[in-house]
Amino acid sequence: MDLSVVAAKLDSLIPDRRHCVVLTGGEPMLQQDAINWLALRYVELGHCVEIETAGTIAPDELMEWPLGVRFNVSPKLASSGNELERRYRPEVLRSLCQRGTTNFKFVVSRDNVLSDLAEIEEITQDCGLPSERVWIMPEGTGPQDQLEGMRQLERMIINQEWNLSVRLHVLIWGNERGK
Repeated sequence: MDLSVVAAKLDSLIPDRRHCVVLTGGEPMLQQDAINWLALRYVELGHCVEIETAGTIAPDELMEWPLGVRFNVSPKLASSGNELERRYRPEVLRSLCQRGTTNFKFVVSRDNVLSDLAEIEEITQDCGLPSERVWIMPEGTGPQDQLEGMRQLERMIINQEWNLSVRLHVLIWGNERGK
């Protein structure tokens, strides 16, 4: 899709007041020139901009990213079923961590809680991710799953000094796709 078409669609969705524009879908870092252009456009219009990425492709260091752009990085864990070399790039996570506006969020599988948390601890130590920038979210397709997952994780997360969060879109729309 042409960038002007994307921008026009976004413009039609964003009211006049300030919003947070989240650039996501697939892997946005595969299209860094376009993502950078959109980010700059919406920062200049006074919006905050967040880029959602899996953390497998580093931002181009030669590209000037607009000030204030935040990266939300969601590394996949072994329980996702993705192969290690496709899901874990420590050099990319370290690079993203150097940006003070980057947070790292991990979805913990209810069937693999202990192994997921151990893997998260290993990743955070290996990549130097500060605990205050690590967010843990329970897997689940509905509100009840989310609440049960949060109760299951709460004590372990507090001990690690990570942040615990619900997956808000699941609370609002459940398992409905396209929201």
